[in-house]
Amino acid sequence: MLNESLIDAIGGTPLVRLRTGSERGVLVHAKLEMQNLFAMKDRVAKNIITRARRSGELAEGAPIVESSSGTMALGVALVGTLLGHPVHIVTDPRIDKITMAKLTGLGCAVHVVTEMDGNGWQGARLSKLDELMTTLPGAFWPRQYSNPENPAAYRALADELVAELGEVDVLVGAVGSGGSLCGTSRALRERLPDLRVIGVDCVGSVLFGQHDWPQRLQSGLGNSLHPPNLDHAVIDEVHWLNDREAFEATRALTREEKLFGGNTSGSVYRVLTWLAATALPGTRVVGILPDRGDRYSDTVHDEAYWAERGLPGLPLATTPHRVAAGAQVSSWSFRVNDSDRPPLFVFVEANTTGTGMRALGVARELGYRAVLVTNQPERYHGLADTGATVVTCDTNDEAALALAVARVSGRDPVAAVTTTSEFYLATAARLAARLGLPAADADAVERCRDKAALRSALAGAGVRQPRFAVVTEPTTTGDAVAVAGLPCVVKPVGDSGSTNVLRCATTAEAAAQAATILAVTANVRGQATRRAALVEQYLDQPEYSVEMFGTGKEQRLLGIVEKTVTPGPHFVETRHVLPAALPAPVAEEVASTVRAALAAVALEAGPSHTEVKIGPDGASVVEINPRLAGGMIPELFRLATGVDLLDAQVRAAAGAEVELPESVEGHAGIQFLLPPKAGVLDEVTGVALVEALPGVRAVTITAQPGQQVAPPVDFRGRAGYVIATAPTRAELVETLDRAAALIGFRLRQPQARPASTHPLVDRAARETRSTVEVGGVAIGPDTFTLVAGPCAVESAEQTIEAARMAKAAGAVLLRGGAYKPRSSPYGFRGLRADGLRILAEVRAETGMPVLTEVVDSRDVELVAGWADMLQVGTRNMQNFGLLEAVGDSGKPVLLKRGMSATVEEWLLAAEYIALRGNSDIVLCERGIRTFEPSVRNTLDLSAVLLAQARSHLPVVVDPSHAAGRRELVRPLARAAVAAGADGVMIDVHPDPASALCDGPQALTSSDLSGLAGQLEDWAALAGRLPRQLLDPERGVVR
Repeated sequence: MLNESLIDAIGGTPLVRLRTGSERGVLVHAKLEMQNLFAMKDRVAKNIITRARRSGELAEGAPIVESSSGTMALGVALVGTLLGHPVHIVTDPRIDKITMAKLTGLGCAVHVVTEMDGNGWQGARLSKLDELMTTLPGAFWPRQYSNPENPAAYRALADELVAELGEVDVLVGAVGSGGSLCGTSRALRERLPDLRVIGVDCVGSVLFGQHDWPQRLQSGLGNSLHPPNLDHAVIDEVHWLNDREAFEATRALTREEKLFGGNTSGSVYRVLTWLAATALPGTRVVGILPDRGDRYSDTVHDEAYWAERGLPGLPLATTPHRVAAGAQVSSWSFRVNDSDRPPLFVFVEANTTGTGMRALGVARELGYRAVLVTNQPERYHGLADTGATVVTCDTNDEAALALAVARVSGRDPVAAVTTTSEFYLATAARLAARLGLPAADADAVERCRDKAALRSALAGAGVRQPRFAVVTEPTTTGDAVAVAGLPCVVKPVGDSGSTNVLRCATTAEAAAQAATILAVTANVRGQATRRAALVEQYLDQPEYSVEMFGTGKEQRLLGIVEKTVTPGPHFVETRHVLPAALPAPVAEEVASTVRAALAAVALEAGPSHTEVKIGPDGASVVEINPRLAGGMIPELFRLATGVDLLDAQVRAAAGAEVELPESVEGHAGIQFLLPPKAGVLDEVTGVALVEALPGVRAVTITAQPGQQVAPPVDFRGRAGYVIATAPTRAELVETLDRAAALIGFRLRQPQARPASTHPLVDRAARETRSTVEVGGVAIGPDTFTLVAGPCAVESAEQTIEAARMAKAAGAVLLRGGAYKPRSSPYGFRGLRADGLRILAEVRAETGMPVLTEVVDSRDVELVAGWADMLQVGTRNMQNFGLLEAVGDSGKPVLLKRGMSATVEEWLLAAEYIALRGNSDIVLCERGIRTFEPSVRNTLDLSAVLLAQARSHLPVVVDPSHAAGRRELVRPLARAAVAAGADGVMIDVHPDPASALCDGPQALTSSDLSGLAGQLEDWAALAGRLPRQLLDPERGVVR
């Protein structure tokens, strides 16, 4: 492009896509203002000087005086001398040789001040400038810090960005005078009102409330004065980097992106890399890189300079730490500017004991907007009453979790990410650290959660603990027992609540228990287990829990709790008493042991609950839980001290000051209520008598009438609890003893097992055949339901088009496979979690409930969080673990018949689901395997009649998988209607020829439209009402 002068060549700089963020789909761009003739300030000099000449403020040939030690000086020198003006630059000793050479080469007079004044180098330069202005008649001062033409110069830059990208989501720029970032942002926000603006400053700059440190080494950003052109209201977020972090980032910019920049460009690049790792995929990010690196060759890019200035000794953060307004920083930190909306307080899942829901309320009471991110909202009783925002995603997928949090927060600040669920402590800590929020060390949390890793850390630090060995194969249990001795305790390395913890008297018992533990592949939250068992010495000693709270500087002892547990072989906590009756020297020794244990695992921040046993040799550490205690112990502290530990946990997670109890003055205790024997609960008696006891604060019964109860083997078997307080320990123990004696359990023995092999799904179990509701759609004997959709979710476009086809043809339930079990490991096995998200989006557009297959018990919670109905496919009909898991999910289940299963086996599989309390089951006949090769399977319509005769469950037919051939689907569907099926399920695809699986059996739009009309006619002839002909409100024919 030909320009008539160098001044015309200023601007129009390249915009390039950086490599960082590409692996996550974050679109990170750099606006290379360094590619101006000298640097970005060329734009400012051009705008200010040319406008001053047009207005007459700058007379022809009049001198120009400016204070600068960097690129503004070069811009003024370039434009001023080109237009025939004498240029005087006032600078300080920090100016580099290259800039000095350029200024003198351009013909400028350079005045170097020699000492700082009370306002640092900046103040000294301005004093010299005032002197020059009085001695140079007609002199013009561009006043870059206050001249409105400074920010106005960047309107052209904003125009260039919009012309190139159209949309910009995040703009990142360095802040010195404030002109470039504020001017560009204002111009962009006229067209992009949701633009997020991030300013980058340096440690030791006063621009955003830090103390001035004139010795800072960075140039081009930061300031010792408050320039009028800096508009804080424009900037949503500010980051500070120290000299080492800025210089290291500058080197990384050269090394990783091949851009040789100055420290201002490097600082911006560091924030860009953080956004690349944390922003939503598809986010358009632009960073303004203002300066080249040539004038920093003997500073930023020089090893000797680093050593001379002691840069390697400065902190080097890899992620930013979020701070509150007014906090002073020494390394990479950031602050979000206050907005009208309260910041978000994010919980990653929660516990189910009651404190989980109460924590949401505490966050709201403290002024935050509580957000619960969960894969199964229905798990939490009382969630709707908390007022929290609920976000559903796969919380076992940390990438999906980060994405969900980014989506819900948008431009709003996030104050904290935490959890009250033990299973998600490390997950929440990692996400909080990634977002620069207060967090416990995730590695320390993992060491506590993994009991084998905990044992190794304690052993390495010499902390007293039981003898132990880790077993990963049952055959090695004998060697482990030889280490631990008998009796021993065998437990999982990663579970909680005494689940699968057993005292074993013999090696055979230990081996059997280890085998049981090793067979468990997923915990109750669907997370993969470590498949390891801990075999450890049984300590027949009194047990206590030690409650600590780490402040980062010290571990504060909150109190020691006396614990009572069942005698074994299972260990279930039956009573807690606060405070424990220990002599002061013993309590001090216990606290010292626990502090040593916490130091061994490097757990420094937040609450901890450590279980110890006290014997002749002192305290032995049994477990460290990096969380508040469960078992209502925080409530005991509230009653005994007046301090709410849950409030303290919430405040600590947000980095706020916490109130911790100084001492335990009163006495508080909890007595858990345990069923004495197995049976069906009719009534818990004596509740009113216990409520009348002195000091009783709460009587809570958690078991329900009709529930099967038994002496507990873990915490889930307890039937309720009594909480009491008293002036003395003796009075408290007496009250708890009386409460335990007064509570009774009226039990009856369960009815004898009926003759049917599948009593819960048997036809005799109901007076009439069942109707199953799926998202408002009925499947049962009174309607005929058309289910249709793509066999596999291949893309968002394919799925929405198939769904529209299905809905237009009269389908009321959408089927689509996100997980695909394939005979060949090389076949298309589905989009998995991404497929679930696509189905959810399609459901939102079409209003059709979603049916999708789940193939692994570990995925049930995830799939249930997205789908309205779960399908168990033919290959999994006798996957009993999966059947039990979908039974526990609370979602309706479609159970396909196994390809070689008898009707009896099919109904027995349904019984597995019903035994878990889930009777919303629909059977699906999809053909059985025979010797006939011309069709995929052989449709067995007799099985439909037999299943309806023997079971009360609805039965539908899948003619698509039975046939495997498009031309046979419609005749088989008509036959299913005639046989009395309660519905049919049809595969559809907008382009079967391109389908990734099962294309030959998929119907097109025209096929489906014709089929729907025929089925309506056949259903009417068969005396059935097609679902789409029903008035959904009144259940009558329209």
